[in-house]
Amino acid sequence: MKKIALIINTLSNGGAERVVSNLTLCLSKYYECDVIVNDDVIVDYPISGKVISLGIKHSENRSSVLYQMKVFFVRLSKLKQIKKQNNYYAVIGFSDSANVANLLSRVAGEKTILSVHINISKAQNEGRYKYIVGPLIKIMYNRADGVVAVSEGIKNDLVRNYGVRKELLYVAPNGCDKRLISKMASEELEISEAEWFDGSKIIVTMGRLTKQKGQWHLVRALADVIKNGYNCKLLVLGQGELEEYLKKIITEFGMDQSIILCGFCSNPFKIMSKSDIFVTSSLWEGYPNNIVEAMSCGLPCISSDFDSGAREIIAPETDIGYKNTDEIEQGQYGILVPVCDGKLYMNEELTREESLLSNAIKELLTNDALRENYKNKASERAEQLDITKTSEVWCEAIESATTISKLK
Repeated sequence: MKKIALIINTLSNGGAERVVSNLTLCLSKYYECDVIVNDDVIVDYPISGKVISLGIKHSENRSSVLYQMKVFFVRLSKLKQIKKQNNYYAVIGFSDSANVANLLSRVAGEKTILSVHINISKAQNEGRYKYIVGPLIKIMYNRADGVVAVSEGIKNDLVRNYGVRKELLYVAPNGCDKRLISKMASEELEISEAEWFDGSKIIVTMGRLTKQKGQWHLVRALADVIKNGYNCKLLVLGQGELEEYLKKIITEFGMDQSIILCGFCSNPFKIMSKSDIFVTSSLWEGYPNNIVEAMSCGLPCISSDFDSGAREIIAPETDIGYKNTDEIEQGQYGILVPVCDGKLYMNEELTREESLLSNAIKELLTNDALRENYKNKASERAEQLDITKTSEVWCEAIESATTISKLK
């Protein structure tokens, strides 16, 4: 059996980490899989294969230049050593830093494959993407043997804005393991979790509490829904640096009993499967795993029409280049609303986009026929995006990528 390696910073909570977990469970049928991480102290997801730790200890000050430089050089040295010892058929990077380290540590005979999980152009307001990641992509990514984008939108962005050659690119959506999710969804709730389900309609969202995810826009929209007499709650699954800010908004609106920050949950599916509606208000994404996972739980979905991935999942019959800026759009598999402006508000009047989000939630709460239709459509779409189908593209990328590309 051919041996491959997947490089990722960590296997603790996160969307990319869950993707790696799902991939190993599928690819292990065809390849012997190693997962190379900086530190294996926390492993939140099951892995089919061996986890190899580089022994780079976690630091609370990970953003410091000194720490990043130290990690970079230690990682390069140890990666090259591991690659030489294992004679991998292919090595795949699963983050910007892992992609660069993968390229710079390549050894003769391996297929060096990169993966891109975020729309780089839309992340330009973060300095590292504008001044570091973007320029490195232009300089280095054409030296890979293959580049896997998780959405058509990302593929187009890489070609148009970063000059990545089309012949290197593959599109492999982040599929979900529907069978595993169904199993996890059937688990019983903890007593504290069960208390959230009190007869109210439950709206759920999932993702790290970061600016990218834009949860404060959803909190403000949901507060408006509740103030207008709708009996519902919002469960926010995830943790992150904006937790205190979100708590302040929730308290400001007097919604402490109706909008609940649940923290990280190792099994979010047992909660999602018992909820009524899934909503994401992200400002940008690469490919929104949480929408596909929500659909696997049979949840009707509302999403902002961000770059990229939401339209490809919810309205695949439409032009992926089209952006909804002014209406509630009922797609084939869910509802799309305009992206919010990303400004950090408190108790100001709702923006136009937040009002549209609020109205979309109200419509889905009150229109039983529409909600039931999207519930059925969600399960149908999740079946189409099952990991067993999307992993076929990964096999194609691994097998058809050639090792003729050389560092220049």
